[in-house]
Amino acid sequence: MLAIVPARAGSKGIPRKNLARVGANTLIGHACQVGLHSPSVGRVVVTSDDDEMGEEGLRNGADVFIRRPAHLASDNASSADAWRHAWIEAERELKERFEISVWLQPTSPTRTEADVETTIKTLISTEATAGVTVSPVPSHFAPHKQVKLESDGTIKPFVDGAVPNVQRQDLPRSYWLNGHCYAARRETFLADAIVIPEGTVGVIINRPIANIDDPEDLEFAKWLMERQRDRR
Repeated sequence: MLAIVPARAGSKGIPRKNLARVGANTLIGHACQVGLHSPSVGRVVVTSDDDEMGEEGLRNGADVFIRRPAHLASDNASSADAWRHAWIEAERELKERFEISVWLQPTSPTRTEADVETTIKTLISTEATAGVTVSPVPSHFAPHKQVKLESDGTIKPFVDGAVPNVQRQDLPRSYWLNGHCYAARRETFLADAIVIPEGTVGVIINRPIANIDDPEDLEFAKWLMERQRDRR
């Protein structure tokens, strides 16, 4: 199985974000290390349009640095297309065929080897098309409690027919895609390049996690990882 760490150079919220440090390692380093220590993963590659980021992946044990073309590294580029390109190039360079690949974004430094293993094993055991980690949406952010503003300033339920002040225990459970792990099968993904196709299975992560877009997220990740380390 193949782990791919995507690390393009561009970032609006935090310049050169993937090289930012959280604890003892960079975001790229954390992602590569988790891939290396996940028992089901055989190879780890980093894909980037930037030499420094590619070299950071290699320093952290990646087998190959896949050069990402410019059209797959822009703000509007498709993650699915970048994943597909890296998968094909990894097979070509390593001269191996990988039936399953996981996509490990550096922006999820609170990811663990167990998250990756559980996603892979769930994908296999359920015979799902793909697998993705999710986290429960806090009840006060649940879609059925959200409202939208009309042009005249009045509010209406965001979900048609919902009662925004409904009791928490009466809400349907909802989840958000937390970015910790995406898993795909070769036979379907290389043909369609759809990250979350029909038949994708969700793997729930119930602990606090960080997903980094802005400087505040980076500080939260540092705090959260220090807290988790102190509890060990």
